[in-house]
Amino acid sequence: MLVASLVTAAPIDATPGRQYKLTKEHGPWMIMVASIHEPPAQRKHEGMSPQEAADKLVYELRKKGIPAYTYQVDEVSKDADAVNRLGRQVKSSYRAQRSGIGVIAGNYRSPDERVAKQTLDFIKDFVPTSWKNDAGFKPTKGQPNPLSGAFFTLNPLLTPEEIARAKSDPLLVKINNGEYSIMDNKGKYTLVVATFTGKSQTAVGESKFKKLTESFKLTNSLGDAAESAWMTAKMLREGQVRGRNEGKKYDAFIFHDRYSSYVTVGSFDSSKDPRIEQYAQLFGAKYSTAADGKQVMIGESLQIPGRVMPLVFDPKPKLIEVPKLK
Repeated sequence: MLVASLVTAAPIDATPGRQYKLTKEHGPWMIMVASIHEPPAQRKHEGMSPQEAADKLVYELRKKGIPAYTYQVDEVSKDADAVNRLGRQVKSSYRAQRSGIGVIAGNYRSPDERVAKQTLDFIKDFVPTSWKNDAGFKPTKGQPNPLSGAFFTLNPLLTPEEIARAKSDPLLVKINNGEYSIMDNKGKYTLVVATFTGKSQTAVGESKFKKLTESFKLTNSLGDAAESAWMTAKMLREGQVRGRNEGKKYDAFIFHDRYSSYVTVGSFDSSKDPRIEQYAQLFGAKYSTAADGKQVMIGESLQIPGRVMPLVFDPKPKLIEVPKLK
């Protein structure tokens, strides 16, 4: 009965071997099912590649009546300060995000929809048949099933203002009514330079955004993301960015949705403002040659006092229309 309830009025196409790519038209709310990466060299075998495994998972979900899609997750590296064995300060590079294939499912107006919740529960318990006999898949500690870590998210291809237009949510006005708010940006356009989901950063001490999650009954992830975004915007406004353009102050703003926080810079009346390209090059990732000779993207980063790991800016800053929340 549960599987039957997941089937929409229109048939879901499920063709073996076909790839179903994520687009901006899907969502806006979806379920993050899995992120599949190439295993380390010592664990490689003759099983499926990440793309093959993702395509088979999408096919199985579609056979159950669940619209599922794949999208590319690019690898991003970033620099960090380190100390060598002689006690000298050196620069090191590490992988901030592994490349792979993401599997995402569903098309919902809100994560509170009955079908959305039922589908998430179903996916958490679902064991893909195509994965059972593949020795390359290892269980995640603390998760009884391969997809137990599935969670609600927004379509990762959507920009903040597209998300704001996609749904009418009075809560957005409440949670964006704070310091450095995007609602204070008087321009028509702004540039998104950093995105925080709350899963890669942990706030230090008593978070000033604790009430954000308690008062509005939101996830703790949003509190962590909001904290990281606020710190980043504060340092940009106060000129605390080290390296190139050290001491330069930027007009930085914050936009929160239910599960993420974004930092933008600039207030532009025209999409052809020359400062846009300057900022995009400044904050965007740069290509560099790794030790093995491969070209990798090195993300620009910002060291926050009191945190071990630096915050990383988005590899490709996006120009957006300033969200109109009121």
